[in-house]
Amino acid sequence: MANLRARIEDLVAGDDYDYTATVPGLPTGTTIIKAWFTVKTNDTDADPGVFQKDITTTLVATKGQITDNGVTDGIGVCAFYCQASDTVLLTPNYEYFFDVQIQLSTNRLYTPIKGRLVAERQITTATS
Repeated sequence: MANLRARIEDLVAGDDYDYTATVPGLPTGTTIIKAWFTVKTNDTDADPGVFQKDITTTLVATKGQITDNGVTDGIGVCAFYCQASDTVLLTPNYEYFFDVQIQLSTNRLYTPIKGRLVAERQITTATS
């Protein structure tokens, strides 16, 4: 079942942020082969919006990885790694749109998670 009213409120603009999406209910015999995490100012903005992470089952340190493609139990897990250089683009206390879209081994596309994201303002800005 899709979560189309999700909220992300536990990130600070300018910090690294990891978002893990659990995707239950995959059709029997299918797996997740690609996934996207997209953040936009307006839901009608063109991709990539403010920023976008696309992942596969191969780990990319700056993007993330599909850590469980759902082959065993029909539940997939996607780990998206947002960098400080991504989240610094977010205006604190502004509400953005985000979603997670997946592509299955059948090439079908689904959006299991969609919602709003609000970043908090940094207090400490030191990096060294």
